[in-house]
Amino acid sequence: MKKFSIDLRSFLIGALAVGLLFSTLGASSNFFTPDEAARLKNFAACLQPDGNLNLGRRKIIMLGSTIYDDGSQGGGLIIRGGSNRIHFQGDTLLYGNILAQRPTIDLNANLNLGNKKIIMLGSSIYDDGSQGGGLIIRGGSNRVHFHGDTLLYNNIVSQKPTMDFNANLNLGNKKIIMLGSSIYDDGSEGGGLILRGGAGRIQFFGKTIPH
Repeated sequence: MKKFSIDLRSFLIGALAVGLLFSTLGASSNFFTPDEAARLKNFAACLQPDGNLNLGRRKIIMLGSTIYDDGSQGGGLIIRGGSNRIHFQGDTLLYGNILAQRPTIDLNANLNLGNKKIIMLGSSIYDDGSQGGGLIIRGGSNRVHFHGDTLLYNNIVSQKPTMDFNANLNLGNKKIIMLGSSIYDDGSEGGGLILRGGAGRIQFFGKTIPH
């Protein structure tokens, strides 16, 4: 009869492998609950073979975290909300140049630029005057500087009693209409007030008082 013998070295190696297997299974059951394992399976289903994460119609909720894209491969981070809207909760800090593809941006709030400037290239700033307001533009020392051709529409009302143009006033073929006012020249630089009417005539209506 053949005697049955056990190789001690093989037995120890097999026992060690079985022990490691049971310890691994026990550790996995301690680390992942059935709920966590199900969530990991759902997450793995969203992970594409190329490494991209496709959540479908699911949301990303961040608590103290960050989502960023380095713009490599000509890409960029694209975030869309309901009806192509993005909702910001809390203070929003926007770095870099903000480029809006929409021709008109509706802020629905006052715009406080601090000491920053508004630079317009072929654009317009206007106010509809609602709620008794109006557009107020101030430059250094309450001055407004116009560069280039300036077109002023409607009635220009100056709160200053005397307007100093520091330049010749060219009205073209427009009239000067005075109501109880005066036009005079101080005669400086050998000048004088010159009034011309049709065919070199001056026409007076009403009583004339020479001084």
